[in-house]
Amino acid sequence: MAFLLIDTVDLLHLALTKLASKLRDSTILYCDIEGQNLGRNGTLDLLQLYALSLEQAFVFDVFALGEAVFLTTMNSISLKSILESNVIIKVFFDVRNDSDALFKHFGIQLQGVVDIQLMEYYQPGRYGTYLLGLQACIERDCALPADAMEIWRSEKSAMHARFDETRGDAQSLFQKRPLPDELIKYSANDVMHLPALYRAYRVPLRHRLWQMVETQSRARIEDSQRPEYNPQDRNKRKGPRRNRNRSRRGQPLNRLFGDLTLARPERQEEVFETSIVVPSRNIKPDSGRGTEPLRYQPVTFVKAEDPKLKKNENKKKKASNVGQGATPAMETYHEDLDWALCD
Repeated sequence: MAFLLIDTVDLLHLALTKLASKLRDSTILYCDIEGQNLGRNGTLDLLQLYALSLEQAFVFDVFALGEAVFLTTMNSISLKSILESNVIIKVFFDVRNDSDALFKHFGIQLQGVVDIQLMEYYQPGRYGTYLLGLQACIERDCALPADAMEIWRSEKSAMHARFDETRGDAQSLFQKRPLPDELIKYSANDVMHLPALYRAYRVPLRHRLWQMVETQSRARIEDSQRPEYNPQDRNKRKGPRRNRNRSRRGQPLNRLFGDLTLARPERQEEVFETSIVVPSRNIKPDSGRGTEPLRYQPVTFVKAEDPKLKKNENKKKKASNVGQGATPAMETYHEDLDWALCD
């Protein structure tokens, strides 16, 4: 992938012209920000934008251009208008500190943001409360060839080693000019892999889960702009609380008969713990309701001590249960099937 360092006003005009020619209602921009101690207490030195339609990543030198990088307008657009647009979708990975830095240093209020970290967190069947980092997501879900993955890891490790060497310096590696080529490539590489992660995580997210991603992405931006926000809070490693109140046991019945409005019994004390609400005899799958009302029906289950009971013993137990108005005895008992349909 090609990348272009934008560190002069002329190059800024060129980048804005290219973006203006490709921006449409459905355009997705993949974004990332670099800086020392990124957030309200640190610096914002580089901004990376990647548009698939351009097949090019722009690395904007915020440290060199200052506020002009956001306010310069070309063809009626500026970086500020792009970042604050609700129409243009911006995809970040963990947008919180990026939003904090943009709002604190330049007064930019991000809108139209989707957070890929939350997309991974809300994947169907995904358990655990801790969030994954970008490197873990790329290694697990980006589906890079083995040789490309090895190159990416080596370049990442080399830059992290350089960051460790300059950690105590008054000027961060992102503020030294001219920028080293390997640092520019490192910054572009982070945003380059976001489209693959977005595609991998977007497909399994149905309507309800996607709404949760959008809602929590907006909540992250709102939280990052509050005065009490702490960019280094250790609790940030945990994801938002998931809604797990949906009944799994009721799902087979709902799939069979549709959404049923169930009547409560007149006398609760007459209902056993194993009782369930059942449809009338006239109800058939996918045929709607019958004419008879729904009611509670006590159900008695018999657990056989030995699955190879004699035939005459089974007959006695079945007859006994049928005489009591319950269902015939079951030869084996399954914990996952502790309910029965009765009329």
